[in-house]
Amino acid sequence: VLVDTMSNALFDSYVEEFQLAEDIIMNKAKTAKRQKGKRDTLVREIENELENAKDAVDSLQQIIRRSTDPALQKKYKQVSHRYDELVEIVSYFLENNLDSYDSQRGSLIHGRNKVKETSSVISNTIILGKETEEIGNAALANLNYQRKQLEEVDIELDNINSGLSKARKVIGIMGRRAITNKFILVLIILVLTLAIACIVYFKWIGPLISALTPVEPTSDTTHGDINVTMGM
Repeated sequence: VLVDTMSNALFDSYVEEFQLAEDIIMNKAKTAKRQKGKRDTLVREIENELENAKDAVDSLQQIIRRSTDPALQKKYKQVSHRYDELVEIVSYFLENNLDSYDSQRGSLIHGRNKVKETSSVISNTIILGKETEEIGNAALANLNYQRKQLEEVDIELDNINSGLSKARKVIGIMGRRAITNKFILVLIILVLTLAIACIVYFKWIGPLISALTPVEPTSDTTHGDINVTMGM
């Protein structure tokens, strides 16, 4: 706000300088016929004031390039138009009063054309600035949309990571349970195998071994047989 206030005050001061130069030129042009013996001095004074007016317009142009205030741009167009009219008045004055100043008149006309070209460049610059601003706003909106998409993707990735962590825990629990079940199953198989072996041994193998093993006669049995033989 302070910068805009300073720019407005500086702009108004240059407008006042232009108005002062404009008033001096108009007054001198009106009194030119009454000062026939001072034509050379009068022309130089008019040219100096016209140069002052041009400097004021150039300064206003510099301020307009840095400002986006529509009111200042409107004032600048008005001052620029008045400067063009002032150049035409001075050119007419020189053509009708001093033929020796043709070269100076050409410089004034060139200055007027230069101002017109500068005004056109400023208008094009303003248009380009607006287009650039629109492009920047579109790019900013696109970046905001992409940022939201990335945030959504980040949330989805967090959910996926959370799901994977839960799946790993479940798989770990299932793996431990599977190992435990395998161990229990092996133990059951071993116990069953041992039980079957015991049953087979005691039911079939044991009696078979006993049946196949010869029984040795005892001493009592031997003496009994001898006595029986002797009695006979």
